[in-house]
Amino acid sequence: MPDIAIPEVMNALHVQEHLLHLIEEGANYVDVLFDIVESDQIRVTALSRDLVTEAYGVAARYRGAAYDCIFVALALKLNLRLVTRDRRQAKIMEAEIARRGRRKDFGGEVG
Repeated sequence: MPDIAIPEVMNALHVQEHLLHLIEEGANYVDVLFDIVESDQIRVTALSRDLVTEAYGVAARYRGAAYDCIFVALALKLNLRLVTRDRRQAKIMEAEIARRGRRKDFGGEVG
């Protein structure tokens, strides 16, 4: 996952705990996330010029959010399936796979 996902998860937990009051002790979930990252079950990838440039191009082609397209570009770079709750992001992934002539089984999946 791109390193920007960590603050995104942190923000989602903050919203769930402090604004929506759906969870308690959100900091414990942050600890779990770091435990998983530190166990190498999830690989955190630093943003690079190439990755950001690729994401920028994807965002421009589909008029998507550049931030969301970083996840698309990384999944394409690593040849991984993109699992997202964002239907637009999944459609962008599918379109980019078709544009590149890649296998369909590495497309966006709404989960």
